[in-house]
Amino acid sequence: MPPVPPNRQNPMNDTVTTGLPQEKLDRLSAILDQYSEQDSLSLEALDGFFSALIASPIVVPPSDYLPVVFGGGIGESDVLDEVTERDEAIELLAQQWHAIATAVDSEDGPSPVIFEGADDGVLGREWAIGFLMGMDFAPERWDELFNAEEADAEREGEDALLQSIPLVAGATDPDWPTAPLDEEEADDLVANMAAAFMLAFDSFREERDAAHAGGNAT
Repeated sequence: MPPVPPNRQNPMNDTVTTGLPQEKLDRLSAILDQYSEQDSLSLEALDGFFSALIASPIVVPPSDYLPVVFGGGIGESDVLDEVTERDEAIELLAQQWHAIATAVDSEDGPSPVIFEGADDGVLGREWAIGFLMGMDFAPERWDELFNAEEADAEREGEDALLQSIPLVAGATDPDWPTAPLDEEEADDLVANMAAAFMLAFDSFREERDAAHAGGNAT
């Protein structure tokens, strides 16, 4: 998987739809940036990461995913010992998770937190990479969903929405795009990724509800 690019600018005002006030987003972004040298996620990558976990067919406990936010591996809780603002960070992270989960059930649906001015010119790349990282917690089920959706799209003569995420992440073809995307193309891809998130959320709903009912989260 390609690394998260080091671009950490302000989110695009016309792209961000979140329940968090801007000052809380700014504070969360600042905390994450303090740990960028240990490969913490940017705010954009975090939004993609949380989106995948919220859509996931399994319930991933915070003890597994919080270390990843700050650059550690799954369940490496000692990474959190280095976070001096740990309590504040966890509270803001919980609020951002709730904002995304609430947006899923809203009339307009979720809108990815996207940063403008990416170094490689690919809008939404960090978000897409974060989403792929979230998929790593249940890779086999995600592979099955990707394959099923691709087969359905081929039968209908349509493009597979889910494929937009690894494409934008640079996982499908590291050399893509071969030419700069225009504004309409970039916006369409971001919209496709948001739609792919919703498709996954709906597709895994029964499994996820069963997992919650089973109480396998901590």
